[in-house]
Amino acid sequence: MNNSFDFSSFSKQSPKGIFVIYINSIIKCIKVTWILLFLILKDFSEIQIKDSPTEMFEQVKKELAFSSEQIIILAKERLNLLLHNYSFFQIETLDSFNHHIVRSFYKELNLDPDFRVVIDSEEILDQSVSRIFENIENDVEISNLVKDFSIKKISEGKSWDVEFDLKEFAQSVLKENEISDVEQIEKSSLKEFKLLKDKIEVKLNSLNSELKALLINIEKNISNQDLEIAFSRNSFPKFIKSVQNNSFKWSSIKSISTLFEKNTLINKSCLKKNPDKLNIFVANLFELFLELKERLIKIKVLNSFLYSLTPSILLKIIKSNSEDIQKENNELLLSKFNKLIYKEIANQPTPYLYEKLGVKFNDYLIDEFQDTSNLQWKNLIPLISHALESFQENENQGSLFLVGDPKQSVYRWRGADPKIFVSLLLNKKTPFSVQKNITNLPVNFRSRNEIIKFNNSLFKHASGLLNLNYHKKIFLQGSNQKQNNFSNGHVSITFINKDFKKEQQLESVLKETLSQIENCLSRGFEQSEIAVLVRDNKQSSQVSEWLIENNVSVLSQDSLSINNSKKIELLINLIKLKVDNNNQEARAILIGKFATLVQPKDLFVFYKENLKNEFKRFLKNLNIFSLYRAFEMSFLESVDFFIKELNMDLSNTDPYILFLREVIFEQVSQNKNNEKEFLIFWKKNNKKIKIPSSSSKNAVQVLTIHKAKGLEFPVVIYPFVDSVTHRNSGKRNWLPVFEENLSKKILIPFNENFREYSDSFQKEYDIISSNEELDNLNLLYVALTRAEDELHLISEYPKTKSINSHNQIIRAFLEDSGEWKDDLDKFNWGKPVHKEKLKKNERTPCFKGYETRFFQPTPDTKFLNEKIVLKQSDEALKKYVDCCIVGAKAVNSKYITWPFIEPEQRNLETYKLIPHKLNLIGKQVAQAGLGFAYHNHGYEFKDYGGTHGFEIILNETDPEYVKFQMDLYWVMHAGKYTPKELVAAHPGRYVMWHIKDMDKITRDYSELGNGSINYHEVLPDPVASGLEFFYIEQGGNYSINSKESAAISANYFKKELQQYL
Repeated sequence: MNNSFDFSSFSKQSPKGIFVIYINSIIKCIKVTWILLFLILKDFSEIQIKDSPTEMFEQVKKELAFSSEQIIILAKERLNLLLHNYSFFQIETLDSFNHHIVRSFYKELNLDPDFRVVIDSEEILDQSVSRIFENIENDVEISNLVKDFSIKKISEGKSWDVEFDLKEFAQSVLKENEISDVEQIEKSSLKEFKLLKDKIEVKLNSLNSELKALLINIEKNISNQDLEIAFSRNSFPKFIKSVQNNSFKWSSIKSISTLFEKNTLINKSCLKKNPDKLNIFVANLFELFLELKERLIKIKVLNSFLYSLTPSILLKIIKSNSEDIQKENNELLLSKFNKLIYKEIANQPTPYLYEKLGVKFNDYLIDEFQDTSNLQWKNLIPLISHALESFQENENQGSLFLVGDPKQSVYRWRGADPKIFVSLLLNKKTPFSVQKNITNLPVNFRSRNEIIKFNNSLFKHASGLLNLNYHKKIFLQGSNQKQNNFSNGHVSITFINKDFKKEQQLESVLKETLSQIENCLSRGFEQSEIAVLVRDNKQSSQVSEWLIENNVSVLSQDSLSINNSKKIELLINLIKLKVDNNNQEARAILIGKFATLVQPKDLFVFYKENLKNEFKRFLKNLNIFSLYRAFEMSFLESVDFFIKELNMDLSNTDPYILFLREVIFEQVSQNKNNEKEFLIFWKKNNKKIKIPSSSSKNAVQVLTIHKAKGLEFPVVIYPFVDSVTHRNSGKRNWLPVFEENLSKKILIPFNENFREYSDSFQKEYDIISSNEELDNLNLLYVALTRAEDELHLISEYPKTKSINSHNQIIRAFLEDSGEWKDDLDKFNWGKPVHKEKLKKNERTPCFKGYETRFFQPTPDTKFLNEKIVLKQSDEALKKYVDCCIVGAKAVNSKYITWPFIEPEQRNLETYKLIPHKLNLIGKQVAQAGLGFAYHNHGYEFKDYGGTHGFEIILNETDPEYVKFQMDLYWVMHAGKYTPKELVAAHPGRYVMWHIKDMDKITRDYSELGNGSINYHEVLPDPVASGLEFFYIEQGGNYSINSKESAAISANYFKKELQQYL
C-alpha cells in the first residue's frame, strides 16, 4: 500500500515548471513512466473509453467525483498542454537534477565547465590509497604509521598487507551519512591521534593487569574449596585456560553465561551432594565471571580502536588524494553532489538558484520518496518552499506531491532514510507552512486475491516481531491492502529436507526452482513471465548457471558476472599454477575441489602434504595428472586443454567459459599479455567483467530483490528465503573511544559482543539492530509483492521462529496461524493458474548470456561455438557451415563473417591452406542466399619472404564468393597499406568496414577523433569499396567508460566522417 500526500494543489493552467523526480531510479523506469503517463492520458481522452472503461479510469472517476465526459475533456486538455509545452515538463532522477545544479554553479565551485561525472568510485579510491605508498618515502611519520600497522597485523596472525584495510576504510569518504565523522578526522592532527593512542595503551595495560588478577582470584576461589567440584563437561576450567592463553572464542562467553543462567555450571550429581555450599560458590564465581567478561569486552574493543587508528589517520590523506585525482582528471564523483550542494549552494537565495538553473519549477512530484537521503531532502526543501510559500500575486501557488511506501525502503546502505517519509506521515510539523493532505492507496491492482490475502496476513503478523513501535505501525497500517477484480492466484512454500547437508540443501533448492519453472511453463506461462528473485549476486549466479545448464533461457545482468562462476575460479587457479607451480593459494583451491573425488582418509594430512609436494606428485595425488601436458603449452592452448580435459563445457555453450576464452584471447592478441600479465589484469578487473546481456524477449529473469523493486511479474519464485537480519561480519561504525564528552569517534568493526562496552555502544547497537529488523522485513515485503498470478517460496528448513531471517519469519507466521507441522514441507494457498498453452511446435529462444537462438540444423549436426580446425575434412567443414547458415538466417544476418584465425594457426602454411576453405564456404553460403566475408586483423600483414597472409587470401580467393570486412584500424596498425590503397587494388570486395581510432601513444583502441588515424585522408571511396555496412567500434581503453566513449565516437563520426558515406 503506497502513501501519497500533497501540499497545495497542482497548477491548473499549464504544465510549465512541473518537475518529476525519481529517487534512485534507473533511466529505463523513468522512460517507462513517461510513456505510461502519455498513454494513459491518450486512452482517457478517447471517446470509446466511456463505453469500455478501464479499472484505472473508473478509479480516477471515483476519486475526482467527475463524470466520464469531464475526464475525457480534461485528459484532452492535459495531453495537449503537455505536448505543446513538452520542454517544460521534466522527468529525471535526483542525481541528474543535482548534476544540473552543480553544472550551473561550476564557477562558484571552482570546477572546469567540462568536468566529467564519475559514477563508479572504486578506481579513484584505489588510486587514492596507492598514492599513500607511492609517497611513503617522503613522509617519515606516515611511513612509521604504516610500518607499525603492518607489524601489529603480523603479530595478530594477519597478512602484513595494509592496502586492503585502507581500501575498506576509504569507503567512508563517499558515504553521505558518515560526512560529519570523516570531517572530524580531517580536523584532527597527528599529535592528537598519538595522544589518543597513548591513552588507549595505558588503559589496555591497566585492564590486562586487572584481567590477570581476576584469573588468579578465580583459580584460588576454585582451589580453596573443601568440596568436591565437578564442572559440567569441564567447560569452565577450559574457558579460563583459553582466556589465559588468549585463545578463547566469543561464543564460549555466551556458553558459560548460559550455564550460569540455567544453573548447570556444576554437574547435577555433584550439586545434589552439597547444594547449599555449592550454590553460594557458584554465585560468587558468577560475580567474578561477570567482572572477567567486562574486562574481556573492554580489552577487545580498545584493541579494535587501536587497530583502527592508523587507517583512520590515513583517511584524511586518502580523501585529499581523491580530491587531487579528480581535479587532475577533470572529474567529479557523483557521490559528492549532495554534499557540494548542501555546503556550497543550498544557502543561496532561491531566486538566484532558479536564475542559474535557467528554469523555475512550480510543481514537484517525487516518487519513491522513502528512498530519499537526509541531504537530498535538505537540498530540495528551499526550492520546494519557494514554490509553495513565495509565489507572487499573479502566479499560481506551487505544489509538492510525494509518493512512496516506507515498507519498500531497502536502500539504507546507500544513504536512504525512511524516517523522513514516516515523520512527514505521522508528525504534524513539516518543513512547510502549508497544510498537507495524506491519501492512502489501499487497492492492490497488481496481484491476484490469494497473493494479496497471504501478504496481508504474513506482514500483519510479522509486525509483531519488530521491536520499535513506529516500525510496527508501518506494517500494521500498511498490511490492509484491498483486493481487486483479479480472483484466485496461487502461493506455495516449500521447505527443503532439514536433514540435508549444506551442499545437498543448495542442490535441492536449485532443483525445486527448476521444477517450479517447468511446472509454470506446462501451464502456459512464457519464460519471460517468470522472475527468480535472490538476495545477492552469488545466489543469482548459482541460479543462472543451474538454469542455463538445464536449457532454460536466462536474462540476468549482475548474476552473469564472470567472477561468480566456480568453473572460472578453477581455470584461473590453474593459470596461477602455470605461472608458479608452488602457488599455495591455487593449490589449496584445487585440493578443495578434487579432494572430494579422491576421498582421502585424513583430509588435514592430505592438504598439508599436497601443499608441499613436488608438482607432478601433487597432480597425481589429485587424480589430474593428465593436465600436466597443458603446463608446457602456450597460454591459449593450455586454457583450451584444461577446459576439454576437465569436461568443463562439453557442448561448448557455457557462457562463462566462452566469454573467459574471449577475454583471454583479447588480452593475448591485442595487448600481447602472457599468463603473468593476464593475472595482473584479472586481479584488477575480475569483478567488473560481465557477460554481455541482451534484451531476449523470452527468458526467465534472475535478479536481486533490490533490482526487482518497482517491477512486477506474473510468476515470482523466491529461492533460498534465507536473508539474515543481523550480520556480525562486515559492519563498521563510528563510535567514541571513551564515554567522556567530545571523545573522538573512530571507525571500528562492530558486532553484538561490543554492546556492553558502554552506554553509547548499547544505544548504537539497539538502533542498528532495530533498523536491520525493519530493512530485512522490507526486503521480504518487496520480494513477495512483485507477483501478479503466482508466488513460490523455496526455503531451507527453519529450525526456529524469529525475526532473524526470512524463513524464520515465515515459520513464525505459520506456527502462530496454526498451519505449521514439523513433518510438513509444502504449504499452498489458492490454486495454480492455467494459461493458454504454447503451440507444440513453437520453440523459444535460449538466452545464455549472449543473444542466442534455438537452432535446428541438418540431421546429425549440432551447432558448436568452437574453432574451425583447418585441416579437418571438407565434409566436416560443410556441416559446420550448415549450422552457421541456420544461425545467420535465424538472426536475419545478410552476411556470415570469418572473424579471426586462432593464434597457433597464424603461419604461412595456414595462409596457403585457407583460401581453398574460404572459397568452399563462400560457395556454400551463396547457395543459401547469403554473403560471406573475411575479417582482417594485423597479423595477416606479417612478412613471409616478400609476401604476407592477407595478400595470399586476396589473390587466391574467388571475388564472387569471398568478400572482405575491412578493419581499418588493423590495416593502419600494420602500417603496410592504407585502406584507400587496398580498395584501389581490389575494388568492390570490401563490403563492410570496422571504423575505430588508434591511441597516439599506446596504439591501443581510442575514441574516434582522439587517436592518430586521420580518416579524412585514409577513408576509401565507399562506392569503389562496394560498401554495404559499416561499424563504429572500440573494444576497450575507454577514456571514461564505454558509454561516454561511444558518444564521443558517434558525435565525431556524425560531424566529421558521415559526409563521406
